[in-house]
Amino acid sequence: MKLPRDYLLLGIGVPYSRRSPRRTVTEQLALRGAMFVSFEHLCAVVADSAGIGRGSNIFPHAVVSNSARLKSYVLVNYHASLGHDSSAGDFAVMSPYATLGGGASIGEAAFLGLHASVGHGRAIGARSKVSASSCTLSEAPPDSIAYRVPGRIVPRAEPGLSCRGLHEGFYAAVP
Repeated sequence: MKLPRDYLLLGIGVPYSRRSPRRTVTEQLALRGAMFVSFEHLCAVVADSAGIGRGSNIFPHAVVSNSARLKSYVLVNYHASLGHDSSAGDFAVMSPYATLGGGASIGEAAFLGLHASVGHGRAIGARSKVSASSCTLSEAPPDSIAYRVPGRIVPRAEPGLSCRGLHEGFYAAVP
């Protein structure tokens, strides 16, 4: 069944699981002919030189600076900001007050928690997560977690590993 030629606005959050509902729903609807619209709230500040991909949402009071690039289906939540020349990969999510420094990048389906920060020129890999109120000043490989200040980076665990008090099956054991 083909969908009518209406435009859809993607409103599903958390991207960082292997079977992300954001990606699954988007891909299934796109196969049926759905067309997604990007949304920039009137109270958001988006530089003329910024690039905004299909289906991306920029919420009130967010800032997308000069030459920043959002790929498709990126969520830039309330008061989040992308510095000059920064980038966010497909399906990335920036929670309220999350910050990307100038030239920093987050990969496909990466997640920045509340008040999380990524330092100038640093890269956060695909499907990685920077926990709430954390600040990472180093590179984070794909499928990793950054937490604390300064950010400690650990790989995600395989299901069934002991995590010593952390969320079972999600975080790697911490030394």
